[in-house]
Amino acid sequence: EDFGTGRRRPSIGERLDELLDRPFFDPEERGEDEPGLLRRFRAAFDSDPESASTLFVGLYFAVLLAFAQQGVRLWKHCYALPDSLCPWDVGLPGGDAYTAKAFSDLMNF
Repeated sequence: EDFGTGRRRPSIGERLDELLDRPFFDPEERGEDEPGLLRRFRAAFDSDPESASTLFVGLYFAVLLAFAQQGVRLWKHCYALPDSLCPWDVGLPGGDAYTAKAFSDLMNF
């Protein structure tokens, strides 16, 4: 319960459901000050909805894939096998740079 208002705060699950139910792109909603790229996409959606939907889904998953790849890259270079490609300073396993380099070379065959 939220203190002072007497209303119950929604749980994390309820808030997640609400977030997932909210449409990311609504082709019927038109704004006066929307960017030109969005306006052109709406025009493409109006003329050929299937192609525009395919393009949108493809770009959406390309962005998700790019973020996932960067996450795996950070995990690999900073936690799994720390090396000089990590964007922040991490200690190398065993403290010996030669041993860490040899282990890294062995794992990246």
